[in-house]
Amino acid sequence: MSPSVPAKKRAAAASPLFEDYDTYNNAAPTIFSQATKRRRTGGNAKASGTGSSMSAANPPDMERKARDYAMKLMRPFTAEEQTVVEDALKDGPPKEILAKQGADSVQRGSMQTLCRGQWLNDEVINYFLKNCLMRRDEKMCTTDTSRRRSHFFNSFFIQTMFDEKSKDPELRGRYNFDNVKNWSKKVPGGDIFNLKYIVCPINIDDTHWTSAVIFMEDKRIQYYDSMGGTDWSKLEGLLKYVKDEYSAKNGKELDVTEWELVSCTSDTPRQKNGYDCGVFTCMFADFISKDCQLLFNQDHIDQCRQRIALSIMNYCAIDDSDSQ
Repeated sequence: MSPSVPAKKRAAAASPLFEDYDTYNNAAPTIFSQATKRRRTGGNAKASGTGSSMSAANPPDMERKARDYAMKLMRPFTAEEQTVVEDALKDGPPKEILAKQGADSVQRGSMQTLCRGQWLNDEVINYFLKNCLMRRDEKMCTTDTSRRRSHFFNSFFIQTMFDEKSKDPELRGRYNFDNVKNWSKKVPGGDIFNLKYIVCPINIDDTHWTSAVIFMEDKRIQYYDSMGGTDWSKLEGLLKYVKDEYSAKNGKELDVTEWELVSCTSDTPRQKNGYDCGVFTCMFADFISKDCQLLFNQDHIDQCRQRIALSIMNYCAIDDSDSQ
């Protein structure tokens, strides 16, 4: 039997986005009892800079350094960059393609979901992660050859892994490795065990965006939700995926006792409305993939929307080393 995990209470400032939110949030782990499952109170993640926001336990100089680093990532735009953003968000033909890389593209209608008060669609989120963050990661690893690459799955990875669109109610929502066993062929190097981070955006019933990140070097899978919830079934499914990938590549079982599943921490940035979840999801991936503390909040989200738009138009996420 797996250990009982106490239900995590939803933050008072958060508004429920769907009726069964409590069911989603309170579901306790039921499998992989060998793996450590922990509801963290925040600020104590193994990997410095990637757990959530700063803890009071961190030395002042470390906190100051992290905040300075975050400020560089959230730098003001130049006049030229502001013009690019304004042109991208202005009215125009909804189907006009503003950005395209291979089979991926962003139409103007989708880009306009980055305007204030709009719920981001999958076209924007997937393009930002798969193209903009991936390209920046490639640049970072070229500069630092000792750094491992990261991978950014699109939202269809989790959807496909759990057969969420299956017409068979017996299969819908159930983990199925066969559905995604070939997806690892497209990760850098073709082997997930040589990666640093694996970012997995999650679309919950077309009403809410969250994400899970696999910290391959730390053997940790952590949930990030701007409303403070944790979908344990997704964390356990991702651990199953890592386990099945290991077996497929090595012909032996993965020791899951070395792995840790971590619920959404109390200091993970929270949204204060019902439509900014997609922006938070993008920013979680943005900051984590730069090894940066999640030092942003609701007050920064309008700027973050423009940051995503600029990244899409430039085909690369903003870097702290970019000129100001």
